[in-house]
Amino acid sequence: MRSNKIINRVSPSLLRALEKWMLAMDFIILCLGVIGLLNFYFAEPLFSATYALNRVTSINFILSAVALIMLKKGQSKTGFLWIAKLISIGIFLIAVWNLFSYLTANPGEPLPGFMPANSAFQFLLISISLFLLNHHKAFVSQSLSLISSLIALLSLIGHFHNMQEFHVPFQNSYEAIPATLCFFLLSITMLLAGKNEGYMAEITSLYSGGKMARRLIPMLLLTPLLLEFIRISGETSGYYSAAFGIVLFFCTILGIFFFIILSTVISANKIDRALEEEINERHKVETEIKANNLFLETILDNIPNMVFVKKGKELRFAAINKAGEQLLGLPRSEYLGKTDDDLFPKEQAEFFKQKDQEVYTNEIVVVIEEEPVDTKNGRRWLRTKKIPVKDESGAPLYLVGISEDITEKRIQDEKIKQFYAELEQKVDERTEELSNSEKRFRALIENSTDGITITNEKSVIIYESPGVERMSGFSMEEKQGSRFLDHIHPDEVEKCEKLYDELLLQPGKPIFRQFRMLHKRGEYIWVEGTITNLLDDKSVRATIFNYRDITERKQHEQERELLIQELTRHNKDLRQFSYITSHNLRAPVSNLLGLLGLLKYTPVEDPSLKEIIHGFSLSTNSLNDTINDLLKILYIKENKSMELEDIDLNVLVKKIFGQVANLIEEVEPEISVAIKPQSVIHFNRTYLESIFLNLLTNAIKYRSDKRKLNLHITFEDFDDKSIVVFQDNGIGLDLETCKTKVFGLYQRFHNHPDSKGLGLYLVKTHMETLGGNIEIESRVDVGTKFVLTFNKLYAEQSSVY
Repeated sequence: MRSNKIINRVSPSLLRALEKWMLAMDFIILCLGVIGLLNFYFAEPLFSATYALNRVTSINFILSAVALIMLKKGQSKTGFLWIAKLISIGIFLIAVWNLFSYLTANPGEPLPGFMPANSAFQFLLISISLFLLNHHKAFVSQSLSLISSLIALLSLIGHFHNMQEFHVPFQNSYEAIPATLCFFLLSITMLLAGKNEGYMAEITSLYSGGKMARRLIPMLLLTPLLLEFIRISGETSGYYSAAFGIVLFFCTILGIFFFIILSTVISANKIDRALEEEINERHKVETEIKANNLFLETILDNIPNMVFVKKGKELRFAAINKAGEQLLGLPRSEYLGKTDDDLFPKEQAEFFKQKDQEVYTNEIVVVIEEEPVDTKNGRRWLRTKKIPVKDESGAPLYLVGISEDITEKRIQDEKIKQFYAELEQKVDERTEELSNSEKRFRALIENSTDGITITNEKSVIIYESPGVERMSGFSMEEKQGSRFLDHIHPDEVEKCEKLYDELLLQPGKPIFRQFRMLHKRGEYIWVEGTITNLLDDKSVRATIFNYRDITERKQHEQERELLIQELTRHNKDLRQFSYITSHNLRAPVSNLLGLLGLLKYTPVEDPSLKEIIHGFSLSTNSLNDTINDLLKILYIKENKSMELEDIDLNVLVKKIFGQVANLIEEVEPEISVAIKPQSVIHFNRTYLESIFLNLLTNAIKYRSDKRKLNLHITFEDFDDKSIVVFQDNGIGLDLETCKTKVFGLYQRFHNHPDSKGLGLYLVKTHMETLGGNIEIESRVDVGTKFVLTFNKLYAEQSSVY
């Protein structure tokens, strides 16, 4: 387990670098072994005895290098691994034989052909290390390699100082310098070969200890050797004495190791700080995970469907939500840790396990449309989806299930099946009715006076009803393949093309139009109807024209237009006559009024003459009033465009009340005004004052003697209009007898001495002149209500400033 964890924390780049170093050192060992072996086959050896390798030693170095290569290959192929094992056994046997021969020989007795005892001992260690390298005995193997490397290191120091005591374990067994160097490289290579295991796993790991080891170990090994070499060279060359060299060596070692320790401390502190930050971050993450788990549990417990989780190959229940508890009728504690066999009848449990294995085996989501489950609440039917969750190696971790209770749905499905059976019967009946209806509709289309034309996206006619043939005289066969625009009056083709553009922008919306269509007689007839773009409707994909012949109506409209023009001319002549009459009578009446004014100062004694003059005066004044009224009405009729302005109603009402203050004081009516501050009407000021004054004086004039006068004036403002209401409790009118005359000129309905029948006529004329209107509601002896409606749009369009 430990090895696996370390492997997972080794940097891939470091592994590749160590792999290259291992191969390089293995190659050097192989080359030195080959050179040492070839040295014996030259007439004159290439190296002296000090630097020459023993023949057996060279062979063992070559075998060791090859064994390392075989071990590398054996990671992917077992055959190479067995070759490496056999080689290590061979090296072991050679080393044991040489060592045994050395130990059993007489002291000082030469052993030609045998390798030195120290070499045999080191090969013994290396062969055992090689054999154990891939047997999960990494600590033993690397311990032996370390012992071998230390022996080689001591031998190198012995060569530097020329001291036989450093050649261990057999001090009288001399070993050549290349052999010592090869043993050192071979030991290091053996350590690198097991870089993922044992001590090396600790050194090559990404943890802080591994980083420190990679920094300290090379310094520990190389620094003393390098400094010792420099010290000895300086002493030999006479640069300083042996005592000074030892002190210099000690101080240098002390300084270097101080800086190494300081650097290591700094790195360790950084690691500790990073570790502290990591712990804080981990605590934060754990808090978030707890919050997320709580959040997920809340979501799961509020999901209306049952959600459950089974763990591992045994498929024991690991979790179940509240919906599952409610559905199965047992608390979740009864399910956790148990299998289907523990909870359900055998038949159901076998079915569930079969589906679970299918999910794991095929690595797919399995949906079970219907499965029965026996619960505490009786048998329920579920629709279940099962989802596999596996680890990186493909081993099953969890199985997640989501089950929907479809018991009620199954009941409803049965009802729906029954419903569809009944529906199918009704559909057959309706189909027959529809067929009959289609026949009736076809008969209606074929016998209708209206025409229907259907065109495709290129405006080509694809169908016309029989009504079109009766209307235009052209048969469907005669129009087949032609465009609808080909049968339109030339003056209206451009207008119809614009209509097509409008139809494209408004699909599905019927557009009403009138146009002229060619008749077979060569003349054009007027038609009107709706055109609808149904090109986007997949069932139609056409433009529908539905129209009727209005030629006769158009002729009547033309005749009516001529008649209106004739009436307008006559009306103009009558108005001109009224002008002439009123102006021609104006001067004589003014003269008569002047004479009557002079007669006031002339004494008349004869009573008969005085009565005649009085009657003549009344008639003349009445004629003058009539002429003035006529001129006023003509002025209103002629002046349609009036200067309009925004009029504050509250200010206007106060002004009108001031004009009739004497009447108000005399009658003492109860007047209520419901007009909000800054309420405005856009109207002609003179007209509006006249309207309000007429309605106010009418209310006072035609009050009831039976009760005190109550007058209510209200105002309401809307987006398109404003409404003013005058309502009183006066004597009222009988509208059934006089409704059509109430706003007529000189229409009188009471015997009041001041009544002339002109006021309401002027009110109506003022309102209609500027686009408004007036309505009346009245009952005898109850009161009267006038509703004035002011058209805002008309006022905006007709303003003259």
